[in-house]
Amino acid sequence: MRRVLIGIAEDHAAIRKMMINEVKEKLDCEIIAEAGNGFDFLNELKLSNQIPDIVSIDLSMPIMNGYDTIKEIKSQYPSTKILVFTFVAELDAIINLFNIGIHGFVGKADEKLNFSSAIIEILEHGFLKNKYYRSKQLASLDWNKYSFIGNNAFTYKEIEFIQFNIDNLSTVEIAKLWFCSEKNVKYHRKKIYTKLDITTRQELVTYAKKIGYES
Repeated sequence: MRRVLIGIAEDHAAIRKMMINEVKEKLDCEIIAEAGNGFDFLNELKLSNQIPDIVSIDLSMPIMNGYDTIKEIKSQYPSTKILVFTFVAELDAIINLFNIGIHGFVGKADEKLNFSSAIIEILEHGFLKNKYYRSKQLASLDWNKYSFIGNNAFTYKEIEFIQFNIDNLSTVEIAKLWFCSEKNVKYHRKKIYTKLDITTRQELVTYAKKIGYES
């Protein structure tokens, strides 16, 4: 039986080292990529010329955050299992992650934290069936239709617009990326502002960052 191939993206070096040591003690595994941000992590995976069986991703990382890293992994390595290991604890941010397609979530602040056990359960059963996976809020959602931010459901187009605003793109720049008119961009902005009951771009950025999105 071959070794389990694992990747770890975690911006705190001490925590990353702890995670690596723990899985090596419990599993016959090879760490094919480890990095402190998503950009370097994806490059490490590419250089390894191997497909990871499972990766652990932190959300709050510099340069490329966990959300964007997960999306790239889903695109480039569709068979890879994804565990999110983070301090983010807002339920609706967790819902959004499961909607994207992760296989397990572990909060760094959880009292009974066992990182290696989470890895093993996902490898053996496909999902980590802990309190997050079992929550009624997660079970009741139509994940194929929406992504969730806060208590509001948004289309993928609207989520993309929110990310553009976090990245400080102007209306003109967004229109160019979408190949549409500025009027169309303003229409999406108005819909989002109405859903969130806000009136300014700064309020939108503040709200999005609160639940885990970063520039």
